[in-house]
Amino acid sequence: SHAGFAALYYWLLRRVAGFTEMPANGAGFFLVGRAVIDAFRQFPERSVSVLALVMWLGFRQEFIEYDKQPRASGASGWTLARKINLVVDSVTAFSEAPIRACTLLGAALLATGIVIAGAGLVRWAQTGKGHLVVMVGVVAGVGGLQLIAIGLVGEYVWRALEESRRRPQFVIERVTGVHGAPPPARAAVPAQIS
Repeated sequence: SHAGFAALYYWLLRRVAGFTEMPANGAGFFLVGRAVIDAFRQFPERSVSVLALVMWLGFRQEFIEYDKQPRASGASGWTLARKINLVVDSVTAFSEAPIRACTLLGAALLATGIVIAGAGLVRWAQTGKGHLVVMVGVVAGVGGLQLIAIGLVGEYVWRALEESRRRPQFVIERVTGVHGAPPPARAAVPAQIS
């Protein structure tokens, strides 16, 4: 259902992508000012959630709760494929958590494989049986090593992706002074000693 997908999407934005200020029920609409639009236009990215990028900009935000009414007629144009694409774009554009999860899963699988293989070796030494358990442990350990390697490669790819996005290091909300020039400096007043 649409409500279930929305709940999952906003949970992922808050927990995985790090948008902790996102309301639990998400944002159905948003209104932005000229400064936000100008900042948004600095980003050349195409595969990104507009809502997530606007939130990432960090401008002051206010949320107004409302009761969403059921659709009066017609059906949503959001297919399951488009929804899944939105989730993938939103998470991969703002979080390295999937890459880190891959590395952690690999470490856990490697540790499990070592324990299983060790138990199999002990059993094999005692009873002459257990070679199948050793092989299961070895396969799990090798799979863990592969996941760790994929995670490490992913860390490099993530850093290259971050650089290729060319996101500004900071966003300027407003420039003060005449025509954007800094305000005139005030003359220093010498301290008086009495």
